[in-house]
Amino acid sequence: MTPSLPTITGGMNILAFDQSCTAAAAVFIESDCEFNLHVMSSEVHRPKGSGIHRMMDLRYWFDNQVSRISPHLLIRELHNQRTWGAANQLHALAGFIDATAWEYEYIKNNRYLMIPVTTWKKFCLGKGNTAKDTAYMMKINKFFRSCEWLDANGMDPVEDDNIGDAICLAITGFIAYRCHTLKHEVDLTKIQTDALKKSDSMFDYGSL
Repeated sequence: MTPSLPTITGGMNILAFDQSCTAAAAVFIESDCEFNLHVMSSEVHRPKGSGIHRMMDLRYWFDNQVSRISPHLLIRELHNQRTWGAANQLHALAGFIDATAWEYEYIKNNRYLMIPVTTWKKFCLGKGNTAKDTAYMMKINKFFRSCEWLDANGMDPVEDDNIGDAICLAITGFIAYRCHTLKHEVDLTKIQTDALKKSDSMFDYGSL
């Protein structure tokens, strides 16, 4: 059973995956009735083994996260497969999460979002091609401290880039859902508005 849909004035739970073959991250975030986001938990999973054994380890981890948390919104990163060395494996991981979203009926009512790397980086960091250099986590944490939707009071600086990426995915998806599905008017910068111009693609599940 999937959780009931939140009302427009009610809170919701968000689960975001930054999937990886070696260190996949999951972040669980709650939105209160005033749409303030609170990070409840985060986890990095480093699968055991190799080949099919490693991939199935990740498959069960994704499914367990969803069944345990039962979020209202499920979010994953959408990679440009051609730019990644482990393209086939990343494609398989995306398929695992897609299957979980379908099995738990998240594709109904636009509750499953697939967000391109360039989109969330532009929305959160101002540039879609922000590199993971030595200053990367400084930029991520600066965004968290200034983000009007995230309650960062008492929140320790995020040190793991996988967790940082997953939180950014959750924030971007949350705002995209509000604007696209709930039709809320959200105060965004021009860069953030531009980043979400193709938000329809985040909910593109194909057709029967």
